[in-house]
Amino acid sequence: MKKKVFFATLASLLIGIQSVNAASTCSYSEQIELNQIAATVKANYEIETYGTGIFGDLENPDEGENNNSIEIYADAIIMNVLNITEDIYVEIKIANYKDVMTFYYSDTKNGVIELGDEFLTKIKTYIITIYSNNSNCLGDKLRTFEFVTPRFNEYSEYGVCELIPDFYYCQKYIVTDINISEDEFVRLSNQKLEEQTKTEEGNKKNENEGILDNIFNFISDNKYIILIVVIVIIGGTTTAIILKNRRSKEL
Repeated sequence: MKKKVFFATLASLLIGIQSVNAASTCSYSEQIELNQIAATVKANYEIETYGTGIFGDLENPDEGENNNSIEIYADAIIMNVLNITEDIYVEIKIANYKDVMTFYYSDTKNGVIELGDEFLTKIKTYIITIYSNNSNCLGDKLRTFEFVTPRFNEYSEYGVCELIPDFYYCQKYIVTDINISEDEFVRLSNQKLEEQTKTEEGNKKNENEGILDNIFNFISDNKYIILIVVIVIIGGTTTAIILKNRRSKEL
């Protein structure tokens, strides 16, 4: 099983830190400690690629033809929430879904919540809310933040994407929905490829011109030295020819 781990900075996803309830019986030191614990909670996701054990014919999206029978591989996302302790518990809700999942430290693997998702057809926003599990501050809300997991981009399987891997519409996983038709994708990808080709040709031309400029500049900066070297070479060659002719006549 091959894993690719992608970590996201949660500071940009943070939607707010809420103060401990003013009516709480928490002491000031307990409030500080709980807020510090809540601040360390973060999320990441992993993409797992695994063989399904199912064999079948896969269609090539570029040619509309079937390849030979091969094992079908699938991807799954594992969303992790880290640094859960016995002093807090977490509620996780997916935006636009009604269900709310609650996790205590006893529900985790050494403080890590793992949520698997084999359906990568939608971008999902997880709303993660952290509460106090301290008996003196039980149920006080400490922090809420959002974490986004991507969906699979079917256009990434087109052959042209191998030539323009940085093109957004060619990314295998995306966090912003692509609402374009297949014809529009083909048009945009060909346009991107043409632009990239022109840029590469321009860079190559500039590189070649740069090499020629360097040669000319070297000659200009060292013309006297080069002239002396040429004169010495010509003089030496001429002298060698004269000496050789004299020896030939003497013989």
